Amino acid sequence: MVGGDFSFYAIPEPAFWKKLFEDAPAHLKWSLKVPEDFTTKRFPNQPRYGARRGLPNPTFLDTDLFDAGWLEPLAPYLNRVGVMIFEFGAFSKSSYAEPQPFFDDLDGFLRRLPRSVRYCVEIRNDDYLQSRYFEVLRSNGVAHTLTSWSRMPSLREQLLIEDVFTASHTVARALLRPGRTYEQAVTLFSPYREVKEEYPSGRNALRDLVARAQREKRTAYIHVNNRFEGNAIETIDSIL
Repeated sequence: MVGGDFSFYAIPEPAFWKKLFEDAPAHLKWSLKVPEDFTTKRFPNQPRYGARRGLPNPTFLDTDLFDAGWLEPLAPYLNRVGVMIFEFGAFSKSSYAEPQPFFDDLDGFLRRLPRSVRYCVEIRNDDYLQSRYFEVLRSNGVAHTLTSWSRMPSLREQLLIEDVFTASHTVARALLRPGRTYEQAVTLFSPYREVKEEYPSGRNALRDLVARAQREKRTAYIHVNNRFEGNAIETIDSIL
């Protein structure tokens, strides 16, 4: 399995999907990031967003566009997709003053999705890790993504949450050590030739996740990034 972050930044054209899946081995499964067109409530005030920078996103949680613009072009290749990841960046208070309205919006969106593929949700507001959030995911058969990231609780802490497993599949993304920014990890680890800093707690949490998934017959999609320890392949080998 491989994670495809590229699709987060723009909705690919059908020709792109055709080339991607024809060139890749048939047994390879893809975890695809859903484009931010559907998960960003307000576009960040950054140059790459052009005329949209700082503005509300009119296609946020738009089920019709998601179906027509994202799922439809992927329909011939859905057997190659393991899971689709809805990554929601950290919401400001101006986007959601309280977590509950987000949970309600998310529930309405997930209920309307076709069940032709597995989904997971990744959030980056630590105060959203509460029972109502997990209830929404469970009622829709969607997995919570256990994310090791700058401003989220560690993988170990998330594993200890009683309600954390919400579907017949589970997803983990070992991106960054908590407390470390993306920029700091790039400076420390690039060009990613070898593990430069072991993270034993993170490794052990992933081992425990594998063991629990096997014990409970739960499909697990586990992603490891170079910026977790310095080299994803060596990290995976060490965990195994």
